[in-house]
Amino acid sequence: MKITIEYSAQIRRTLGVSEEIIDLVDSQSLHDLILHLAEKHGQLFKDLILDVEGNLSRMILASVNSVQVQESTSVDLKNGDCVNLMSPISGG
Repeated sequence: MKITIEYSAQIRRTLGVSEEIIDLVDSQSLHDLILHLAEKHGQLFKDLILDVEGNLSRMILASVNSVQVQESTSVDLKNGDCVNLMSPISGG
């Protein structure tokens, strides 16, 4: 199944891309996708999006098909879903 991942803010700057399409086996959760991306993109990306327990960092906002995911990444993904990962933006 094909999933589009959109990256925003610091994540986009870290990866140097704003979007990619990943082909996953069926019945994957958002958590599975995040772990897959962490392995694919290396330690800097992993440090940015995962906490010390290997879960999505509380500092990262995730949405699936424009609906923000609240505290659980056990959301099941379907072919054609669009996932957005964004780190908070701050400044002064």
